[in-house]
Amino acid sequence: MRYEASTVMNTEAQMNKTEKVRIELTAKQNPPVKYCNSKNKPPMSENFKLVPKYIPFLSQFIKEASWNCAEKTINIEIKETAEFDSYNWFGGINKRMSEAQKSSFVDLDQDSLLLIFMDECDKEVASIKFCGLQLVKHFCYLSKKHQDSLCHSISIHYTECEMIPKTRTEEDNFRRSYADENIIVDEEWQEVTV
Repeated sequence: MRYEASTVMNTEAQMNKTEKVRIELTAKQNPPVKYCNSKNKPPMSENFKLVPKYIPFLSQFIKEASWNCAEKTINIEIKETAEFDSYNWFGGINKRMSEAQKSSFVDLDQDSLLLIFMDECDKEVASIKFCGLQLVKHFCYLSKKHQDSLCHSISIHYTECEMIPKTRTEEDNFRRSYADENIIVDEEWQEVTV
């Protein structure tokens, strides 16, 4: 689209001059909207969240993760924050675990990890909670050649894991009635007669 506008100068010397301005507006390209029907979609390897319960916001700093069920280990590459929160989390896992075993008043799951698998529509497919964490390896590569953020490679051993039931979304709470498909029933508030 092209629009032309004219402005008149206000000084006496330029009273008879007109300035023409050409304005071009281009339609802003929005990213294509993908329609997703996420029922029964498989999890995607790049769509995951690994959430440390001790400092949950660190999930956004986790670059990569690998899980070995046979050896009960999770390998993580995590970027460091400006406050060194990543190090404070994984560096204190063993200390917090030994303190938790000595006291009956400590939350034993304070250092649990939640691995959330998501499909291509970023909907949760499954979640696994890992407990009894122990830091077994740490590696941090420092180089003046690269100007990347500081990144830690860690290996964590866990003693147990469990599948967590999928969290229900609001759209999961609604279903179509079998009698009349135009009526929407909220399952959460539906009355049950016994």
